[in-house]
Amino acid sequence: MTPRTRELLQAALALPAGERADIAAVLLASLDEPAESDPRAVEQLDHVPGYGRIAIRPGVLAGKPCLRGHRIGVDMLVRLVAYGWSTEDIVDAYPQLEPDDVRQALLYAADLTAEWIYPRPEQA
Repeated sequence: MTPRTRELLQAALALPAGERADIAAVLLASLDEPAESDPRAVEQLDHVPGYGRIAIRPGVLAGKPCLRGHRIGVDMLVRLVAYGWSTEDIVDAYPQLEPDDVRQALLYAADLTAEWIYPRPEQA
C-alpha cells in the first residue's frame, strides 16, 4: 500500500458516512499512481490479509475486492444476499464458487462496515 493510499484510507475513516463517496473516488484514482519504489509497480493484493479468498487487483473489476481467481465482486455477492439469495442459490448459479467463498465475502463486507459512527462510550 502506498503512503498516499494509506493517507486517503485514514482520511476516509474520519469522515461522516455521507461524505465517503468523494474520498472513495480520490482513493480509487490513487490506485493508478505508481508505487514510490518502482514507477512500474501496480498495487495489488493477491489476498487481503485475514481473508485468503478475497483479492484486490487493479486490473480486475477496477480494483474492487473480488473472490481470488474469479471476476466476482464482493459487492455483487452482498447484493445477491440482500435480494434474498441463499448461499446455495449463489453456488448453484456460480458453480465455480464454494460456500466458504460466499461466507468470507459476507464477513469481509461486514468487517468493512464495522466502524463506530458515533463516538464510543468511554470505558469505565
